[in-house]
Formats: sequence, structure tokens, C-alpha cells
Amino acid sequence: MIVNLAPGESLLPGAREDLDALFHEADVEAVLLPLVPQGEGAFPRAARRYLAAWDRRFLHRQNFFAPATRCATRAPLAGARNADAAPVLAAAIARGARVEALAAAGVATRMGDDLARWVAHFRAEGEAWGSLAAREPAYAGFLPALTRRGWWRHNLLQLPRRTIEVLEAVRSPSPLPLALHLAREAAFTAGSARTAAIREL
Repeated sequence: MIVNLAPGESLLPGAREDLDALFHEADVEAVLLPLVPQGEGAFPRAARRYLAAWDRRFLHRQNFFAPATRCATRAPLAGARNADAAPVLAAAIARGARVEALAAAGVATRMGDDLARWVAHFRAEGEAWGSLAAREPAYAGFLPALTRRGWWRHNLLQLPRRTIEVLEAVRSPSPLPLALHLAREAAFTAGSARTAAIREL
């Protein structure tokens, strides 16, 4: 079993044991683990709460699109990002293998230390997904619908919907989760626009 982590990341206590138990089952091909921002300041606490609420909808078995996860696999991946894992997971699902998710375990990350790290993480994730879609057009449907007028227009048009979405998911009186969500979506869109073919609406 290989846990595909980025530099500075580590498994949280108990995750290794849970992974070992799952990989003892021969039909388990991979396991998704949530990223869990570390730290006790207001920003990392808000990042933890936001990801636990918003990204939990992606954390389920037989899924390959989960941008705030890392993946444990039987063989090493090309990289740690979800875009690196997605083709491997999709192929495993297609041939009937199991892709599991460990919502109770996770990977410690510093991506939530401050806004700069948060934006850098999701911009890089968007770039990785854009590159994947450019290589394999079947994955283009997971990217924002961009036009030649630019990613900024896409984000402006999506602002009302995203505001409602995150308020319903996080249910926090603090403005930080909404700010995190908007920054994340803008960064992911900008990253994917750099590397994917721009599609006309």
C-alpha cells in the first residue's frame, strides 16, 4: 500500500490502521482520505470546518472526483493530487474494483495556514485538472464552463449560486467559510483556465 502524499503532509493518528484493514480485502484498489488543515488560528479552524462540511459530499466510495483528498493505492501514482489519482480510480471502478473513502481518518496538511497557501493549493489543483482534461477530454466535464471572456467572468456569474451553496453547507455565522469557498473556486477556475482548452458556451 502506498499513501500518495505531498511534501509536508502526514497521516493523522489511526489512519494507517484503517487503511491496513481495508487493503487486506483483495478487491479494494484505492482509498480516498480527506485533507484536514492543521493549526489553531481562526483561519485554519475555518478551513477545517469548511472542508469537513463542503467536501464531505465528495468523500464516498466508488468516486474519483474529490479535489480536497489524497489517495492510498496499491501502486504509486504519478503525483499526490486528485487529478493524478482520478484516471486510476476511474479505471478501477470501470473494471469492478472497489474505491473506498475514510471520512473518519485523514491527512494533516498546512494548506489552511493562510489565504496564500489556500489559494496556491486550489490553483495548482485546477492546473492539474486542466492538464488532465487537455490530455483526456472525458474529464473536461469536471471543469468550470469557461469562455474566451475569461475565468473572472465565470466566477462573477457564479457568485450568487456559490454563496447560497456554502451557507447551506457550512451553516456558520462567520464570513470566513464563504471567503474560503469563493477564493477556492476562483483559484481552481483560474488554474484550470491556464492548462485546459477553453470551451465556448
